[in-house]
Amino acid sequence: MATNDFFIEIDMLFRIAYYADDYGNPEIARSYGAAPFLEANEGGDLEELLLQKEGKIRDI
Repeated sequence: MATNDFFIEIDMLFRIAYYADDYGNPEIARSYGAAPFLEANEGGDLEELLLQKEGKIRDI
């Protein structure tokens, strides 16, 4: 069960960083401890990871 909680928390941090960056307020992401995910989003990697997780694109 602890592993599942860990992945839920990581997923939440991904989303905080992604949406905070989209709305032009990266300080929100940093205040929630999502700064590493925000930095990953600068290269577009975060968006791709979220889309893969939601099944909107598949691994090639």
